[in-house]
Amino acid sequence: MSVNEPTQLGWVSDSVTQHIQEQSPKYSGGEEMSGYGTLTLPTTDSNPIYKDLPKGWIIASLIKLDELLAQVDIIKTRLDAIPKILKHFRQSVLAAAVSGKLTEDWRKTEILKNWIETNIGQLSLVSTGKTPIRSETAYWDYGTVPWLTSATTGKEFCYKAEQFVTEFAVKKCSLKIFSPGTLLLAMYGEGKTRGQVTELKLNATCNQACAAIIVDEKKALRSFVKLRLQENYEETRKAASGGNQPNLNLNKIRDISVLLPPLEEQTEIVNRVEQLFTYADQIEQRVKDAQARINHLTQAILAKAFRGELTADWREQNPGLISGENSAEALLAKIKTEREREKAKKSTRQAKSA
Repeated sequence: MSVNEPTQLGWVSDSVTQHIQEQSPKYSGGEEMSGYGTLTLPTTDSNPIYKDLPKGWIIASLIKLDELLAQVDIIKTRLDAIPKILKHFRQSVLAAAVSGKLTEDWRKTEILKNWIETNIGQLSLVSTGKTPIRSETAYWDYGTVPWLTSATTGKEFCYKAEQFVTEFAVKKCSLKIFSPGTLLLAMYGEGKTRGQVTELKLNATCNQACAAIIVDEKKALRSFVKLRLQENYEETRKAASGGNQPNLNLNKIRDISVLLPPLEEQTEIVNRVEQLFTYADQIEQRVKDAQARINHLTQAILAKAFRGELTADWREQNPGLISGENSAEALLAKIKTEREREKAKKSTRQAKSA
């Protein structure tokens, strides 16, 4: 049974819309619309050239420009809020998945029938790796065996390694090689690293900062266990102990609790989560595309303003203010005359001082 697409998509849409309404600045034509401040017209004292510009045209241009930039600012604020909404949405999906709420309609009851309380240690083989001595070149030079660190856990899947050890190091240091499908959980690391989990897509060994979790798939689906580890991220981090860099250990990883449904329901849960995450990913990509466009929009608006495209309607309604002595040609001629006059004055002053 697949997830109800209209219902779940509506869940995403409603969550996004509600958050935008709560977080975005209010807008109305009569209120200040942005942080651009009040309009300030150029003065004739600051530059005599401005005295020849039609003030109605200046005002119309600046008002139109401020309105458009304000709208861009509002749109940008709303777009910037959506990634946070999607992060909360994904976490809500994971919580619903591992608690049984996501499949209540599938079970046709709120009762968690045949769900059992267990932990990672009872469902998996949990071990770790080690770091060969760096000073021993025979362990590292021209290595071909992927060697992973906790930094690898930043992505959902691990397809490649940045560091390699030699076959000699594997044998001499008794390094364990973990197969594709192994879940790698960061036991310590900088920033948000601790508690992250990835799934190996290659044969690799790892260092002692990672817990390698090999799920017994006769008892549980690897993908379901992975969902539980992702959902438990914050609690896993809290379980760490130590000083400046708190650490986890293998026993704490083994003790992570799992509320385990029957295999058939595990499959249904995994499928539903994948579908919902796909919808969220699609929305996220659209947001990124929109953000890229909005970042170029301000420059486009300014370019249109300088070309006079923002006030085309105003000029059409006020032809008397832009023709004759107020035309662009007349204004340019006045500017040229003013510049020549200033240049002549400057030359005269220089001649007198000489």
